[in-house]
Amino acid sequence: MDSAPSLSPVSSDGYDSSAPATPKPALLSPITTSSTDTTPLSDDFALYDSDQASHLSLSDARQASPTRKRVKKKEGSPTSKKKSSRRKSQASQPGSGYSSVPAAGKIFRNLLILEESLRGQVVEQRALRRKYLTFLAVLCSLIAGISHHLYFIDPEMSSKGTMRVILQFILIALMVTLLLYHLSGEYQKTIVLPRKFLSSTNKGLRQLNVRLMKIKTSWSDEVPDLLREVSLVFITYCLNTLHFVSPKSKNNRHSKLEVFLVTCQSQCQPRIGVTDVKLVLNARVFNTDIREGWEVYRNEFWIKEGIRRRSRLLEFTKEKSERSRRDRTLPVPVAPTET
Repeated sequence: MDSAPSLSPVSSDGYDSSAPATPKPALLSPITTSSTDTTPLSDDFALYDSDQASHLSLSDARQASPTRKRVKKKEGSPTSKKKSSRRKSQASQPGSGYSSVPAAGKIFRNLLILEESLRGQVVEQRALRRKYLTFLAVLCSLIAGISHHLYFIDPEMSSKGTMRVILQFILIALMVTLLLYHLSGEYQKTIVLPRKFLSSTNKGLRQLNVRLMKIKTSWSDEVPDLLREVSLVFITYCLNTLHFVSPKSKNNRHSKLEVFLVTCQSQCQPRIGVTDVKLVLNARVFNTDIREGWEVYRNEFWIKEGIRRRSRLLEFTKEKSERSRRDRTLPVPVAPTET
């Protein structure tokens, strides 16, 4: 009889202990490279094992991986020469534009863009609230005036007959309008939410460690700003009327009235970055130097931006002076003399 086959001992994890143990591949620690470094990794770059501290070159790792196949190009091929020359030229040329700006300058520029966007929204919400507050005040005053005329004065002085009926219908329509204005949620959207816009915005900006703060101005600054705003509305209306009556005078440097109105419009431009809101960095996260640098950067930018916007309105008036200056510098041609 044949003897029963001997059973090999089996370990607790289910593998045959008598079988030859296959070496486990060493775990390689991931290599993190910066996104700005465009130079490829050379074959001499080494991978270090974090568990067994084994030294393995990149070429050995590529040969060990069965799924990754790469055809090695010849060093003398024209494509490799072109790539190497392109890399050298890119490395030798300095950065330009947004990439050449330092990190702090990029952050400050993004903060200025965010501040300008939020300022526009604050101005829009403020204008919306003022408009509907005016509408609500006129509506309530009409209801109060008609009610007083119909029911709170002497019957001899109040309207009678058809006029009284018409006033009663108008009073009912105004009261229904006021009721629908509240029940439809327009009061919440146009008056309550614009008033809470600043606090709700700061809740969203809390994760960015910045805060939108309203700039407090004194009465000595508010009065000139108000006069400047009223004058700007009046001058803009005059300009639109002039352009409607005489379309040829638009941006015409020969029209004295056009030049005068545009000059007044440039002088009545509102102060930017001083009257509305501004972004403030969180003092718990940023140190004093960064916060002071942001304030200086912001103030200088808005001063230059205000000057640029004022000079942009008067560009058409400077074309004549520049052309005359250019004509003066050009040599005068001399007519040939007849022999």
